[in-house]
Amino acid sequence: MTASKKTVILLRGSPGSGKSTWISAHLPDATVVSADKFFERGGTYKFDGKLLKYAHESSQTAFKAALARGDALVAVDNTNIHKGNYQFYVTEATKAGYEVYQKVLTTVFQNVHGVPEDKVTRMRDLMEVDTYLPHWPE
Repeated sequence: MTASKKTVILLRGSPGSGKSTWISAHLPDATVVSADKFFERGGTYKFDGKLLKYAHESSQTAFKAALARGDALVAVDNTNIHKGNYQFYVTEATKAGYEVYQKVLTTVFQNVHGVPEDKVTRMRDLMEVDTYLPHWPE
């Protein structure tokens, strides 16, 4: 399915669940915002937990810019485990007249960011179910 109206899709899943891969395969024309982009320098990903707050602020700034430009399809490629993690995106998108969907990925394929397996498992176990936000139809 492709978006016919201005649309935001919130990817939800633990590290390694295939969020970025799913976007590449299903939404190649989407504007993608992600906290991970903050940690990419010269083609290399180097995570620093002390900077996570700034990474999410950077993602939010890029998101607001995409909405302000009126980009037709915006994908938020963050873990979004808890509803509070993505409420900002829902609020801003709704104010800007966008339809908002979630795409939940639960299988762990490959953890390319080096997140410890126990943390990935914990994040997967803590994933909040959101029955309010509609799922992206396949």
